[in-house]
Amino acid sequence: MIVRMKPEANFLMVEHAVRTLEKKGFDVHVANGNGQVLIAALGGGSAEIGLAAAEMPGVENVSAHNGLFLEKPDSFLEAWQYIESKEGR
Repeated sequence: MIVRMKPEANFLMVEHAVRTLEKKGFDVHVANGNGQVLIAALGGGSAEIGLAAAEMPGVENVSAHNGLFLEKPDSFLEAWQYIESKEGR
């Protein structure tokens, strides 16, 4: 799942989202670039958190499907590198 934070989201909002996802069993990776914070929630965590994540302070939207990762677009290169390091590729 990908959580896109609002441009005005502060550090505490991002930290809250990360901690909540970790507590639900996800491995979490944060990418911060060009003023946009993206949180990749990977693994077998609790799927219903997607709806709750959309209601968290500072969250712009949530993409619950990982279709973004079917190819390696340049915009998600950092996330792909993280996935590959976890999978030992």
